[in-house]
Amino acid sequence: MYPLLAFAGAYGPNIASWLLAHSGELGDAAARIARPVMAAITDPSSSLDRIGSALVAQNADRQEVIGLLHQHTTQLDGISAAVVGVGQAVGHVGQAVGVLTSLTMVGLGVAALSQAHIAFQFARLTERLKRLEAEVQEIKETMHAGFRGEMSAGLIKLKSALDAQAAAPDRADALFRQAINNLTDSMAKYVELLRGGLGSRNPHTEWVLARHLTVSTLGQAAAHTRLGEPGSAVQALRFGLPSIREHTRAVFRRTVGEKPGTFLMPALSGHGITLDVLAELCRQAGHAGVLEKSTRVTASDVFESLRDRLLDVTDPWFFKTSKVERLRAEFAEASAAVEEVNRIEGLALTIEQCERTGHDHTSVVELILRAIEACRPDEGACFAVFPPLD
Repeated sequence: MYPLLAFAGAYGPNIASWLLAHSGELGDAAARIARPVMAAITDPSSSLDRIGSALVAQNADRQEVIGLLHQHTTQLDGISAAVVGVGQAVGHVGQAVGVLTSLTMVGLGVAALSQAHIAFQFARLTERLKRLEAEVQEIKETMHAGFRGEMSAGLIKLKSALDAQAAAPDRADALFRQAINNLTDSMAKYVELLRGGLGSRNPHTEWVLARHLTVSTLGQAAAHTRLGEPGSAVQALRFGLPSIREHTRAVFRRTVGEKPGTFLMPALSGHGITLDVLAELCRQAGHAGVLEKSTRVTASDVFESLRDRLLDVTDPWFFKTSKVERLRAEFAEASAAVEEVNRIEGLALTIEQCERTGHDHTSVVELILRAIEACRPDEGACFAVFPPLD
């Protein structure tokens, strides 16, 4: 079994110190990760940070995945809220304000390529899209039921292939290939829709298109990993990323980017939006390619960058409650968009490292989930796991 720690949501600059403090609990893994951990503490050119569900050590142009995060859940309702709730009523997204201390999408840590999770996301997206079709004319004209057929067919074949893998491996391989063909076509269609600007005037529409692209991307990567084709899985993830990243840039500009100082309004601190949390969002936005990348951004750096704009950071006299709720929703939306990019990037980095070091990604994930289940974890518990990926 792989060594694991309960992950308390340490932020970028503190992850290395947190790991060092708990090294006695890591057994043999402590020696494996000692070098990157100490480098992140003592070498200004090195860092250790979270990118999606991967703990990544970075030095110059070198990146090394030293651990993986997973949030345990037996309930998929949290995934539903994360998939379709963003951009809607604050009641659906307010809970996501604390997202940067854990993972954005409940249960989508190392299980991001789980067919059950992917299928559940698609089902909830379809429900949301049908509601949008009744409200938004451009969606009604473009996203007819047949358009979603490629993704639906691909996910059905993916499930059938997984079900058949043990008893009929040849049939399973053929179904995986068919699923890849369907999902490749689906990805290409959603990429073109986003590039063509569909939904650019309606954030809800753009969110749904971007989420569909994410699901198609994950589905194709899942099929490739099951076929033992890690290079093709990474290629699929990288193909979907640019369009998802552009959507994230648009969301970030519309929400946090133009008025970052506003989120230091005193009334927001009681809702979990603190200077440290804002600094973490800036770091994660750098990983996502939304801001200039700087893994060592600190709360002090953010404060200094906003110093000349802090005179206006006060609680409003009127309509305070409505402004707080709006800012909470905007912060949650920006966080979710940034995490959408980073969990795909972190997954690509992990699959690449598994391939480089001769490990099978699917087997590693299965062992991680087995180790977590053996702990009889509480619902929502988050773990950092340290498989031997060196």
